[in-house]
Amino acid sequence: MKHTYLFSWFLVSLLTFTTWNSGWSQDRSDIFNPKTSMVWLGVDFSEARYFGDDKDAVSGDAIKSVFERINDLIINESDKYNLRNAFHNKAISTEILAVTTVNDATDDSAIVSEDKGDYTRMDDAFIQNMVKRYALDSKKGVGVVFIVEGMDKSRPEAAIWVTYIRMSDQSVLLTKRLTGKAGGFGLRNFWASAVHKVLLEVEKKEFNKWKRQK
Repeated sequence: MKHTYLFSWFLVSLLTFTTWNSGWSQDRSDIFNPKTSMVWLGVDFSEARYFGDDKDAVSGDAIKSVFERINDLIINESDKYNLRNAFHNKAISTEILAVTTVNDATDDSAIVSEDKGDYTRMDDAFIQNMVKRYALDSKKGVGVVFIVEGMDKSRPEAAIWVTYIRMSDQSVLLTKRLTGKAGGFGLRNFWASAVHKVLLEVEKKEFNKWKRQK
C-alpha cells in the first residue's frame, strides 16, 4: 500500500512538472517561431534615468516630447528601424498606445539623476513590475518592448532591456539588458541612435544566441 502511494505521488509530481515545464518552454519558444503573432509595443522611458550636464534640456515636457518623437520615428522610418528583421518576424504589428501612455505619466522631476547606481538598478523582477502596468486588455500573442534603464551622455550610451511578454497575462517570457551607443544631432536623434544600435544587435547577434539557449 505504501509503495502504491509513493508511486502515485511520483506520477502526479512528474505530470505536474512536465506540464509546467513544457508550457514554459512553449511560451518562450513562441518568440523564435516566425509564425507567432507578435506586436511591437514601443520604447518605455517611464523609469529611465538621465545622466548628463544638459539638465535644462531634459526637464519637464521637453524630455517627454523626445520620448514621443523617438517612438514615432521608429514607426515612420520603418526601413531603418526594421522591426521585422530585428525580431525575425515578418508579420510583426505595431501598437504603442500602452507604452506611450506610461511614458506620458512619467515623473519628469525624477528623470535626471546624479546617482550612477541608477544606471544599473533594474533586474528581472523590476521589469516584470513595469510591464504589469501596461493596459493590454488581455491581448493574445507575444509583445516586445524596449525598456530604457538609463541614458548616460558621458559614455555616451543607453541601457535598454529587450523584453518579450505573453500579452494575455503580461508575464515576462524573456528580458535581456543591452547597451547601444548614442550619437547624432539633437536630443531625439542622439538617443534614437542608441535604440537603433540595440535593434541591430538583436537582429545580427542576440536573437540567434537566445534561440540556442531556449
